[in-house]
Amino acid sequence: MLRERRSDTYHVLPYFLAKSLGDLVAVFVLPIVYALIIYFAVGLRPEATAFAWYLLLSLTTVFTGQSLGRIVSLAVPDLARANCISYVFVLFIMLFGGFYVNVRRIPPWIGWLRYLSYMYWAFSGMVINEFEGREMPCESAANPTDYGGCPFMGDRIVEELGYTGGSVARSFVFLFTMSMTFRALAYLCLRYNLNIRI
Repeated sequence: MLRERRSDTYHVLPYFLAKSLGDLVAVFVLPIVYALIIYFAVGLRPEATAFAWYLLLSLTTVFTGQSLGRIVSLAVPDLARANCISYVFVLFIMLFGGFYVNVRRIPPWIGWLRYLSYMYWAFSGMVINEFEGREMPCESAANPTDYGGCPFMGDRIVEELGYTGGSVARSFVFLFTMSMTFRALAYLCLRYNLNIRI
């Protein structure tokens, strides 16, 4: 690519767009197959709208993660340093995503960082999509008092996980905005690095 840029064969933007389009199979087709298998194998909410939101959130999450990876790989050309930085990003994203640590347990002085984690938006959107407004039948309950009384509303799960007041659409908008921002920053990193090398 550097050789072809030096000879002015093409500009950076067409190359970047072509590379992004070439990755669509890995970013969209494979996650769709995965989502189709997982959604119905696990027995998630059997509604077309819920499945559509799940699929949309899944694809946007994969695209956001890939966009962030692209920023790191373009901003840090050294593989060893890029790996170290990637680990830090992944650790941050997972810690504040709400999957391993309940977001209500994170101290307020640092809790605002969760809004910078794309996993927070993905997980909150999927939890709300699956449980909000749904009656949970508790077939596995040994007696009627299990889970605080059965059946119970899925809104309790949303509340316990700290996602009250959120919405699936809001989670998607934040995820999509992050993915586009990361993608634009990746393009700027590529353009800046090429200007230095050429």
